[in-house]
Amino acid sequence: MEIELKLSLDPAAAAALRAHPLLAHYRQNRPWSRRVENHYFDTPALDLQRRGIEVRLRREGSRILQTLKVLKFPGSVGRAAGGLHRLEEWEVPLATPALDVRTLIDWLPASAAAAADHLQAAAAQAGFGVRVSTRFRRTTWPLMSVHGDLVELALDIGEIHAGGRTMPLCEVELELKGGEERVLFELAHGLHASLPLRPESRGKAERGFSLLAQQPLEPPRTARAPRLTRGTPWAAALRTIVEECLAQMQANEAGVVGSPDAEYVHQMRVGLRRLRSALGLFKEFATLPEPVLEDLRWIAECLGRVRDAEVLAHETLPRVPAPAEADLAWPALCEAAVAAADAARRAAVKAVSSPRHVGWQLALMAWVSGLPGQPVAGRSGSAAESDEDPLPAFAQRRLRRLRKRLARDGRRLEDTDASARHDARIVAKKLRYLTEMLGALQPGHARERAPAERQRLRSLATLQQQLGLLNDAEVAGGLLAQMAKHSPRLAPAASYAQGWLVADAAQRVRRLGRVWRRVREDL
Repeated sequence: MEIELKLSLDPAAAAALRAHPLLAHYRQNRPWSRRVENHYFDTPALDLQRRGIEVRLRREGSRILQTLKVLKFPGSVGRAAGGLHRLEEWEVPLATPALDVRTLIDWLPASAAAAADHLQAAAAQAGFGVRVSTRFRRTTWPLMSVHGDLVELALDIGEIHAGGRTMPLCEVELELKGGEERVLFELAHGLHASLPLRPESRGKAERGFSLLAQQPLEPPRTARAPRLTRGTPWAAALRTIVEECLAQMQANEAGVVGSPDAEYVHQMRVGLRRLRSALGLFKEFATLPEPVLEDLRWIAECLGRVRDAEVLAHETLPRVPAPAEADLAWPALCEAAVAAADAARRAAVKAVSSPRHVGWQLALMAWVSGLPGQPVAGRSGSAAESDEDPLPAFAQRRLRRLRKRLARDGRRLEDTDASARHDARIVAKKLRYLTEMLGALQPGHARERAPAERQRLRSLATLQQQLGLLNDAEVAGGLLAQMAKHSPRLAPAASYAQGWLVADAAQRVRRLGRVWRRVREDL
């Protein structure tokens, strides 16, 4: 298993990295440099890449290697959360710079049989060949922490080539050679204090394949269920959930910064809300340090502001029929809402691009990686949880408690106030997130509970959506009031929009009974 933390670096800071006192303090030997050239093979349809398999031919100085890499969970949890990449890797030395598929397959162990079959099928296809190439100079520092963890830090500067296009490459790789994964994030956090580093969720080949597809941005990344079983210890479960939430957040950061699509902001917020819910849930076992919690609240507020402004400008106001009276300055109100949304997005871009945002993620991963029972590279066995681990019973107890709360709060949704409906929405959201995260820990989940759980999640999602629309109307009313106060000429149009939203919300409230009855049946 290859475990490495990838971090992008501003090329202008490469000299500062080389002279960083942390490297001088922890290095075991002098660093060394060499030229590296990689070629990644695949079919024209990229069959291997879609399965999370990489086939690489590398020339490194005088050495020639061919390598098969398999992502631990392609396209799912654990792929590269927080910039941490876990791959199964097998290397075969060669005498000549030509891929030898037969020899590579013969070297693979029985555990890689599925990957070998995919490689053999791909190599037999017409057009199988090089799709992505990378050329860079690598400088490597062998490091050892004060606790004896062994880390190899590599600085790679060069280019990625694919489909006749080129993109620059400047990244830092921290590969764990022996010890605890926590040390990778602690070292990265220490370097980040004075260097512009950011977690890199995609490997060089993945970035090359995106370049080949001319797809600078991935589609908005939605939440995925973490891989848990009833035997998963609480610390491992929390780490798995944290990694999934971070993976969702980080996958949408580029879209928040580089795309006007509001869905990137929404999905990044979903990942953040799920993360905060999980940390709140697990505080019975472990409490995140307050500085990281404060940073979580800060980025949540930043994303919340832009989400509220964009919903008003691009979703809520477009649903309001334009008034017949020309003197209401309706176009001016809509333009002001768009301008406010643009300003909020710029503020969010600044926050997401800031060192503070990177810092809390590295600190979070260092904390969760240091919880008891984590795997240790280079050792045969690590600290294990006891057979009496309380997580399954805890999950069942919390799910039951949330269901009771929602059953109580949902009975009067049609004749209560907006504040009470907001509280019910929060409970429904927590119940949905907790069911998605920990539902697999319930007894009999894989058999009789699974269909009922899927139906419950669908019902909760519908209720959450309807209550969310009502909450959007409440938030919109407050934003419209602020706009009218700031610019009195917009007050008539703002009042008109508020009146329409109140009437629309009243109709939606009357329909809540039908939605609630379905949820109540599934609780």
